[in-house]
Amino acid sequence: MNNTSCPEDGRALSGRTVKKMVFAVLGAEDWEARLPELDSYPEEKVLGPLFSALCNSDPLIKWHAVTAFGRVVPSLAQRTMERARVLMRRFIWNLNDESGGIGWGAPEAMGEIMANDPQIAKEFHPILIHYIFDRKGKPDNFLEHMPLRRGAYWGIGRLLQNCPEYAPKALPLLIKQLGQEKDPEIIGLVILALRYTKDLNAQSALTPFKNDTRVIQIYRDKKLQDITIGELTRYIP
Repeated sequence: MNNTSCPEDGRALSGRTVKKMVFAVLGAEDWEARLPELDSYPEEKVLGPLFSALCNSDPLIKWHAVTAFGRVVPSLAQRTMERARVLMRRFIWNLNDESGGIGWGAPEAMGEIMANDPQIAKEFHPILIHYIFDRKGKPDNFLEHMPLRRGAYWGIGRLLQNCPEYAPKALPLLIKQLGQEKDPEIIGLVILALRYTKDLNAQSALTPFKNDTRVIQIYRDKKLQDITIGELTRYIP
């Protein structure tokens, strides 16, 4: 982000004003084209509204915020990696039971950020992957709350879409969980993540779902899409 521009572009504006402007961008029909507008504001004023947007009742606002995090945080990391690390740790803390919060949107934002920044991905991908690792009563980071776990699967898929080098670490867990998860949306997200790996051996795990007609809604290619689980098994990234 560019913080050296004139005061009119954001530095002199109140946090409340910047929040309104951020939400105006996220809710616009041409939101993607308007994302560069966020570069006019200091990160410390933009990040708060983006965290708030992750909890928004409008799914499009939430997902557009996820995409925006993938722009803002890598830009921040280019100038000061430690500040980017602090923000990633904030996501992790929000997903910790001790935080007292729920962490809505945190796994998705983590995946989007890592998909857009190789160094952050290198440092933080093990944590995201282990959110789906259920050690059955042993200490782990497994996200028991299903909506959060959905986010983790989406985040892992998004990571693998851009960084397939992490597929060997994720594949065993994804294949294992495909046989254990019952939620249709999670099943679809696991299948999508496996397709992103382009691993031929993993494709046999998809066979039982090739004719699955259950319709789920997923955020893919920056759009909310309705698709059947069976169609996802045939998706070619």
